[in-house]
Amino acid sequence: MTIWGKRAFLLGSIVAISIPLAVGCSSTTTAGSGPDSPTSEGKTKKGKKAHGGDGDVAGDDGEATAAEIPELPMPKVGVQGEENRSMGAKMSFTLQDSSGAAAGLLDKGWSMAEDRRVLVEKVGETAVTQYSVLYGERKTSGLDTWTKLPTEGKGYTITHKGGTLAVLDNGKAPASPQERKVVEAEYGFIGKANPLQLAIERAQDGQAHSLDADAYRFLLGYVPEITIEEVTIAQTGTTEAGGRRAHELEVSVTGKIPDGDITYSFDIKGPGIVDEATGWPTELTLEGPLEISGKVTVKGKQMTAVGKGTLKVERKSTIK
Repeated sequence: MTIWGKRAFLLGSIVAISIPLAVGCSSTTTAGSGPDSPTSEGKTKKGKKAHGGDGDVAGDDGEATAAEIPELPMPKVGVQGEENRSMGAKMSFTLQDSSGAAAGLLDKGWSMAEDRRVLVEKVGETAVTQYSVLYGERKTSGLDTWTKLPTEGKGYTITHKGGTLAVLDNGKAPASPQERKVVEAEYGFIGKANPLQLAIERAQDGQAHSLDADAYRFLLGYVPEITIEEVTIAQTGTTEAGGRRAHELEVSVTGKIPDGDITYSFDIKGPGIVDEATGWPTELTLEGPLEISGKVTVKGKQMTAVGKGTLKVERKSTIK
């Protein structure tokens, strides 16, 4: 049972971290045998639909799947992750007045960081059917137009049963629509095959493959202020991280970040490591250029801003 009364993340028996809830189900299948380890994780069964959970018949919720789900690793009940997500930028603007003449220079930097904890609470025959997630505070600097998210500092249970996904605040009451939107952006697949694991399975030819929104949000995290244009991954090999089997990826991301009347366009790339059994990113470091455009107000005068900078996005997780 998840215990939210103590913020030590005693979610059944866990705790998580930066930029994870309990509802009883009729039965719980523990994938594989023994602890969640590099040598004993379970597998989904070939030929099963993408849905199928805890006491459910795969596909009985009426949603059709176009193709068979490949055989995917499955985590053990009780595996937990503590993660840190961060993003930072440095840039220089050239300011231009209404005539287009240079009117000055402006240097700026901003950052965001968040900690989060995640716990696998239940695993069905073909998919994880219950997560607990504890959100930390999203700390920002230099991003004055960004507001606090409704999930900050709160814990949620995401559970799938009988073809229905429930998001429970503190493992009890239904989350608000605003909270549910943020939670489901990353964890709405519960009860189905993990979208990032599926994408990696299909990217084993070493070529770059585009990710859909479900997959790239699980890889990068969900930041509602950022518009993602394209995310591609290529699997470059396999490795061990923390004594666990993992995929090595090369990741590329393009998108835009609005900040008031300024827009930052970015193109970042870098390596990533994704745990095989859970699909959780354990290492991700993406860097690249920013292009800046828009308007700024200086001493009561509106000026055009153009410039360049650099953006760095990192995600690190420890799995226990």
